[in-house]
Amino acid sequence: MCIIANPVASVDATKIFVAPNKDQTKQYTVYSNKINNKIENNVMILPVPYPTSVEFIKVKEDFFKKCDECFSEPYDGARSFSLSDCAKTLKVHDVGSYLASIVNTVSEIENLDKIFSIPKKCHKVLKEYPSHYGFIICKLKTDSKEYHPFAYSHSLDTELFIPTKHYHGHTTTKYEHFDHNIYIYNASIKVPLKEWNLEKQNFSYQPLDLGGYIQFHKYVLEGPFENTDFFAKYTQPSTEGVCQLDPKPVGNCCIM
Repeated sequence: MCIIANPVASVDATKIFVAPNKDQTKQYTVYSNKINNKIENNVMILPVPYPTSVEFIKVKEDFFKKCDECFSEPYDGARSFSLSDCAKTLKVHDVGSYLASIVNTVSEIENLDKIFSIPKKCHKVLKEYPSHYGFIICKLKTDSKEYHPFAYSHSLDTELFIPTKHYHGHTTTKYEHFDHNIYIYNASIKVPLKEWNLEKQNFSYQPLDLGGYIQFHKYVLEGPFENTDFFAKYTQPSTEGVCQLDPKPVGNCCIM
């Protein structure tokens, strides 16, 4: 799901899309979820490689609807796995329905304690990330809110990074409950999940500069999973170019 500084009533319907760009110099990530938060100045924190390279991208609210239109319903018996104040110190980006800022190190987050309530236990989780990781800080609203997707890019690492590690203001455990749809374009994930192959079709979504289609997968994770971030190995882009997304479902592809 995500890292949240303080406890929340619930986090549901997490959706994450990752892909390399056409030139394989950047990773695109599109993220949304539904959070029921009761605490003022609570924040969601997304780790990100190479934070100085982050650029925020606005996508339409229908982004994940368009992704889902590429996949059929699962077959019967399919397996289910089961910042106004912060503007004084941080540049605030209005992306989707999130107010987001970027910090480069955990020590910068520690300097935000006068603005946000970020407990020491949360700092400890963030310190587990490699030195070339920074953090996207998203201020949460105090209600039950389904957040409009927001997108960002950053310099490409050796693998695509998928921010799935859980921390919701509690002691982390080896296994946590997942409620995720993960979409991976032109890459494959190192998780032994059953998958259905998507029949080849054209896919594009402006303003994401995606490479020519090779593969597109959807993973539905519901239930207990190891509490960790996922990584996906990206593939070389096709030379056939990219056409517009077909609005109709094609083929039998779903990872359930």
